[in-house]
Amino acid sequence: LSDDGTWTAWLEQPCDGSPMRLKVQGNGAPARDVSVPVDHSVLVHDVRDDGTVMAELTTGDTMGLFLVLPTDRTVLDTRRLPQPPACQLSAGAFDGDAPTAWEACELGHAQFVRYTAAGAFESRDQFVSDLIPDRMSFDHGRALVWLFGGDTVGEIAHYQDGQLTTVVPNTGCTSVSEPKGCVREPSW
Repeated sequence: LSDDGTWTAWLEQPCDGSPMRLKVQGNGAPARDVSVPVDHSVLVHDVRDDGTVMAELTTGDTMGLFLVLPTDRTVLDTRRLPQPPACQLSAGAFDGDAPTAWEACELGHAQFVRYTAAGAFESRDQFVSDLIPDRMSFDHGRALVWLFGGDTVGEIAHYQDGQLTTVVPNTGCTSVSEPKGCVREPSW
């Protein structure tokens, strides 16, 4: 759901076994079908107020290609967010018009990365998290981050000005059997 609530993006897996589709709908327009290449999986990270989508395309041997899909596209062949070789992006989200993500280049080290609205690299924070963020959500420049804790129920933290501040520690909860008490996928 976009910040202003006018656009939605979701994935559909047709029951007839045909390939997965990314659907984007908003501002009264009919839903737009975006083709997903066969043997690929897609994760929708965010949708902007103009219907632009940030998605992650994955194949068996290629992980985490972060794409920014403008509103006129119906195929996932668009701008790829740049990342250094041997680095992985995670937890993508739009901060206004700017794509953002976390970049992990070695195990246990992640840095916040900001791109221009056009998808070019802009900056990398000096702060390094020892946990890899899994999801992120923005509201007026403030980020909520779901940190991967090894069992998919890591803490929820607020990220601003190069600092993570725990909001929900998620201590004592587990993702196996009954995940009672676990807070996941934060959103403003």
